[in-house]
Amino acid sequence: MNESSIDRLTFEKELEVLINKYSKEGASNTPDFILGKYLAECFCAFNAAVRQRESWYGIDPRPSVVEGIGVNPNDPK
Repeated sequence: MNESSIDRLTFEKELEVLINKYSKEGASNTPDFILGKYLAECFCAFNAAVRQRESWYGIDPRPSVVEGIGVNPNDPK
């Protein structure tokens, strides 16, 4: 599933606020909005690399439920 543009912008904005809150832009003297965009793009690059790796190994890259992990105990079976 592709991330919507609005979700991506919201995520970048929240990263920007978090970076600013903890003054993480100070060490590099880089504006927080640039760092937020950079980190959001890092997530996209990582996800693409994982999909390529799974494809290389012949594994279906779609998320799946593993027994006992990601199962909602309130869902009727």
